[in-house]
Amino acid sequence: MRRRMYMEGKEMHKDTKSQLQELEAYMQELSSDITEMIKDATPEERNTLRQKMTTLAGKIM
Repeated sequence: MRRRMYMEGKEMHKDTKSQLQELEAYMQELSSDITEMIKDATPEERNTLRQKMTTLAGKIM
């Protein structure tokens, strides 16, 4: 739902402040989901997630 709100705001060309607020809320939800995922993850799962997150972070740069 947060992703949809963020993407719709982006498509509607909302002002920068609103867009950043939507992005912050979306990122907070993603962070919570990932934190919940890794709580019971095996070392192999954690390693895979770490690799994927590193790749994603590289795309941001």
